[in-house]
Amino acid sequence: MELAELERIANANILEEIAALKETVTALQSTIQNIDIAANDCEWMALSLAASRIGKKPSAIYSRIKREKMPEGLVWKKVGGARNSPIYVNLAKYREYLINS
Repeated sequence: MELAELERIANANILEEIAALKETVTALQSTIQNIDIAANDCEWMALSLAASRIGKKPSAIYSRIKREKMPEGLVWKKVGGARNSPIYVNLAKYREYLINS
């Protein structure tokens, strides 16, 4: 084999390895993002954010909280004493409650 042919084969192998590494990096980035999202689900978040994270409307989440009598202070909480005070949801506890009930 000539030197030029060997270089072409080596370059092709390097390009294949680079493509495989790019796929691995993309998969790892997705995994990290999912871990970050799951970790953040354990924190209190506004009802609207919780709804967007699970692809639902805020009114659907609110209705489910009330209909299924999910425990206040564990799954959801109101911040402030007024009737129209914002509602916060612990999404991890919300999901856990849905699974276990």
